Amino acid sequence: MDCATNGSAEIALWVDAVCIDQANVSERSHQVSQMDKVYRKASQTIIWLGPSSAESDLAFDMLRKMSRTASQKFFGCIKSWSHFPFEESLLPGSREHVVQRELDTILEELCDGNFRKLNALASLFDRAWFQRVWVIQERVLSVDPVLRSSIF
Repeated sequence: MDCATNGSAEIALWVDAVCIDQANVSERSHQVSQMDKVYRKASQTIIWLGPSSAESDLAFDMLRKMSRTASQKFFGCIKSWSHFPFEESLLPGSREHVVQRELDTILEELCDGNFRKLNALASLFDRAWFQRVWVIQERVLSVDPVLRSSIF
């Protein structure tokens, strides 16, 4: 565990790529099994996706817009589920299909046929972080996860 100072406050930092000997498979396996405790106890988890680029900046902008739009649309959608007949709401996948259709619509509206925007999103999701299975706990267990793509 490393400590940094922020004015008068002391901040503890855990940087797994630095704090875990990546060449030592047994240490790495042991530490990965302990990471759930680190994520749960951290006041904030900064998930670094790599250096920023024009494409990553565009992708993050798209994700922010998608999040805002999805929140607005889904709250309306969720309220409307209470008006569904009970039997219909229990059909397998009925809610999932509604959500998928809404996400597809949002993506189409935001990209508006602009392949640069779609490529930026694809490029972001193609980064190494998204290819690792164990990072799911990093995102799910963290109290305040923040995705970053920049140089600190």
